[in-house]
Amino acid sequence: MSYSQKIKDAHDLLHSKDYCYTDKRGWLDFPAQITDHDIKNIQNFSEIISKKCDILIITGIGGSYLGIRAALEFLKSCHYNYFNKPEVFFVGNNMSEGYINNILRICESKDICINIISKSGSTIECMMAFRIFRKFMEEKYGKSESRERIFCTTSTNNNNLHEICLSENYKVFDIPENIGGRYSILTNVGLVPLSILGIDIKKILQGAIKARQDFMNLDNICYKYAIIRNILCNKNKKIEIIAGFEPRLKYLFEWWKQLFGESEGKNKKGIFPSSLIYSTDLHSMGQFVQDGTPIFFETMLSFKKINQNFNIKLPYDNKNLDNLNYLAGKNIEYVNSQAFQATVYAHSHANTPVINIEIDEIDECNLGYLIYFFEKACAISAHLLKVDPFNQPGVESYKTKMFELLKNN
Repeated sequence: MSYSQKIKDAHDLLHSKDYCYTDKRGWLDFPAQITDHDIKNIQNFSEIISKKCDILIITGIGGSYLGIRAALEFLKSCHYNYFNKPEVFFVGNNMSEGYINNILRICESKDICINIISKSGSTIECMMAFRIFRKFMEEKYGKSESRERIFCTTSTNNNNLHEICLSENYKVFDIPENIGGRYSILTNVGLVPLSILGIDIKKILQGAIKARQDFMNLDNICYKYAIIRNILCNKNKKIEIIAGFEPRLKYLFEWWKQLFGESEGKNKKGIFPSSLIYSTDLHSMGQFVQDGTPIFFETMLSFKKINQNFNIKLPYDNKNLDNLNYLAGKNIEYVNSQAFQATVYAHSHANTPVINIEIDEIDECNLGYLIYFFEKACAISAHLLKVDPFNQPGVESYKTKMFELLKNN
């Protein structure tokens, strides 16, 4: 069967009324369905919260936190807290006592608000952290004021967290039942905290809406990416490295890894998603990518234009003891771009195929477009592999055993 037919079949299945897999496809249309009234309500709430706190604590794991951090660092900086208010810290994404203790110490002399995000309302990492920080806040502010500083994003289907919200009268933002966690960044999961942190969520949604329109035609870059991945997988390229030359991409790549890992990795199928940040990782993993076992392909993210209000040029040095005067007057971004070109050339000539995804510039619209691009490419890729993109049965295995051990000890 030709890929034209395979893509048509995958597209028709994804958009069909009689869907044969777990039906969590609400993300396909949600950016176009959210109303201006809904967005305004989020923005009004965000303005109130941002004035209340020095620190916003976001409690979540996986899809309840990775997309938020990805968007924040992509659009702002991986050093966000040094330059912006409110600061933001993420908890509930691990079970390290030392990590929690450090965040509590940071919060002692600051005003804080908490957004707990959990669709199931029972994820142990999130709920443990939430219990600890609720107690911390109630001791700091009392129950009444704590209610004004705690808000929740969850399914309203009577889960544990929703029951707590009803009992304590916390503000609740709904997560649609037909959208899974790793596809939820463009819902209240991401829109509410990003708005509090100064991101223009309307522009993010506009970018996603444009992507939604562009990818309804079968001949589009999103589907071509899915096809190339499938071809390479069939040629025994079983590991995809997503890479870029900007540190701000780190958590976008972490979000991407969860998206593809949970969506494709089942029934003993799938491409293992990994990530590298260059040029840093060229000095650690570059040797393996270049000359190691040839099971990789790379997806590079690059930018036509990086909107930055600085232009750091290498100064001329009379002594030139470091032999860098040949770069005098060149800015760092120019050197970075040449490193990108050299890496693509070296890796592609060493049997590591390279896909380049070029983004126009770093802004909200392009981020929304990119998020939707990856979400739809992932769903189509899973269909090409004939696996369910929207379930994650393997995740439950360790949880079952962990709860058994905890309850029996």
